[in-house]
Amino acid sequence: MDLIATGATSNPSCEFRHNSQHHEPGLLMATYDTLLFFALLPIPIPKNPALTPADVTTVIATLGKSPDALFEGVQCHIKAGIQYISICTPPDTFEEIQALSIEIGKQHDRVRIDVCQASYANKRKQLASAIAQIPEDRKQVHRIIVFADDDILFPENTVRWMLAAFEKDNVGGLMGSFVTIFNVETSKF
Repeated sequence: MDLIATGATSNPSCEFRHNSQHHEPGLLMATYDTLLFFALLPIPIPKNPALTPADVTTVIATLGKSPDALFEGVQCHIKAGIQYISICTPPDTFEEIQALSIEIGKQHDRVRIDVCQASYANKRKQLASAIAQIPEDRKQVHRIIVFADDDILFPENTVRWMLAAFEKDNVGGLMGSFVTIFNVETSKF
């Protein structure tokens, strides 16, 4: 159905006309939505999870232009239970971000925050530098890497909800080598 409005703005009139070219999905879409609702229920947080926020390493690439937002974002990760955070910044804001991380580290004994610098501001290069700077002892322990923006805020249980999905065996990263071979037909032009 189409809604057709006519008339001046002071006295508008509306009428509905049935347009046979458009079909209303109605019952089909309602059924589809209902099935998806029950099929895609959130995975509950297990009582004894195999993965905890202590298994997570957070990597943050920042320009360092808003230290207050970074401070709040890092505090949010700490409240979620993450114990290792790697931050990478360009050289012009490195010392300010380093001082901020030391200040946060004094407030939280169990949290380690490392700050490194990339040669220039580029998110991809900064993330790669931050990962490369993670110490070997931490690389042996962490099982999940979270890439986060410097201004991200989330509720305290968000990380636990995200990790709950990884309790299933069919969810996760690649293990071993998987190769897919595609046959490519060559054109005869």
